[in-house]
Amino acid sequence: MKLVKKSGLIFATGMFWQIPDEGKRSINISKLTKDTKNNMFCNIKVINTWGFCRKEELNKVKKVASFGKYIIEASGLSNEYSNSIICFKFKNAGEFDEDGKPLEYDLYGYIVLLNGTICPDEGEYVAKIDMVRTSIYEKASKHDIETLYLPVEVSGQFFDIFEILDDAYSNEKLLTDIMSNLTKIQHTELSEFIKQSVPNSAQVHSNEFMALIDNRIDINISHLRQLIKMPLFENKLRSTKEKNLKYLIPNILILSYTSDEIFWQQDKLNKYFNKCLIESTSARKIKNFKRVVATIILSALGYVVYTTYLDEDKAIIHKPIQKAIIPHAVPSDPEHLIVACLAGNDKYFNDLGNWSLVSIKCDSLGAIYTFNSNTDTTINDFANLIGKNDNSIKFSNKVGTYTEKFNIPSLSKSQLIVPKETILNNLQKAVIEYGIKISTPQSGGQKKLNPIIKFTIISKQSPIFLYKHHILDNLKISEIGMSIDTRAGFYNWTIKGEF
Repeated sequence: MKLVKKSGLIFATGMFWQIPDEGKRSINISKLTKDTKNNMFCNIKVINTWGFCRKEELNKVKKVASFGKYIIEASGLSNEYSNSIICFKFKNAGEFDEDGKPLEYDLYGYIVLLNGTICPDEGEYVAKIDMVRTSIYEKASKHDIETLYLPVEVSGQFFDIFEILDDAYSNEKLLTDIMSNLTKIQHTELSEFIKQSVPNSAQVHSNEFMALIDNRIDINISHLRQLIKMPLFENKLRSTKEKNLKYLIPNILILSYTSDEIFWQQDKLNKYFNKCLIESTSARKIKNFKRVVATIILSALGYVVYTTYLDEDKAIIHKPIQKAIIPHAVPSDPEHLIVACLAGNDKYFNDLGNWSLVSIKCDSLGAIYTFNSNTDTTINDFANLIGKNDNSIKFSNKVGTYTEKFNIPSLSKSQLIVPKETILNNLQKAVIEYGIKISTPQSGGQKKLNPIIKFTIISKQSPIFLYKHHILDNLKISEIGMSIDTRAGFYNWTIKGEF
């Protein structure tokens, strides 16, 4: 075990990690303490794993937090993301080490999640970047690592600036963050490339390209993307070192946040440090004992009060009013929602005589179809059009609505996890090829490794067309809407969802 310090707070790395036996939700701490002599522990609830150590290993420090638990809690990672490596920058040169001396070099680190827990073989690691890099290569060669998470300023330690920009081409925010966090080496590499390779006769002159790296506040994304797509840039990309790490790890995600933003902001540091403190197993027993005693005492007092002060014959028993459970729409599989919403309703898109379908609103709970009549008519005429005469239809002033109810389940958490960058790239291609419009409003709040991204697609093509052309692959769809452009005579489709 090793203790590391950050901003005066002490963390323990190299704990003994365990997961419950199959079919069980917890660990027999008393037995494990007896067998291993480990009398200190912590529990990472989000992945249901337990870390243990001995009190003497903590060097008599009163407050020590688990390093692995801190990284997982602060990153907002869930149990869906197993077999992963979370890499980060731990300290800058000049910060103090554990002996109170200023560091002469930057320190980096990583956490390895493997088979539902923290890897027992150097799964928590802090060192110089070359040692961290070597160790990650070893872990990727030895284990089936699925995903490597790299904060934006750490990515430059694994890939050159040309590779990083090429991978981030479709992500505007990530491109901005990359250019805002250029290292001296990356700045030099881009400067030399622009000066040597970009002629003044280019559509965008070299001085405008140079503004991309000299002006870190206002990045012209259009110019940057033009630079990335230049043949000379692609030639430079092909001449760089082989991407060995990308062959070893299928998903390498460069995050549009720095390590400080994700892990080490002081308010977050204090909050999660206290949440991740290591406690003694004996203290846990005392807490559990007190909890049981308190429950018994409260139950006994309650019984005494009940039998002493209440006359059972005269007592008025009020049943608690149960709140009605109101169903709500949930994100669904595109195929299921499209089939429920549109399959079997082809007749409404044909010639309906005096009637026309003017709008659709559909989610996992059902759909509402709205029709207009160009002549005076009756509710019986509308019922004949729909083929039903019940509460599902309503009619007023030439406008009829038909409501169809269904209940589509939400997608399970076990679905295949696809990198968000891959999904965004697929959507960007659809914008170019089919002229659809996509908006992904950025939401504020706590920065996490894998925030849910909500989107809205506006398209002249139907959801069926988009689904058949794989534009909706790996998305969750929460709503399908349609309205008719009466002047142009075509439908406008709106699809909302998340990934």
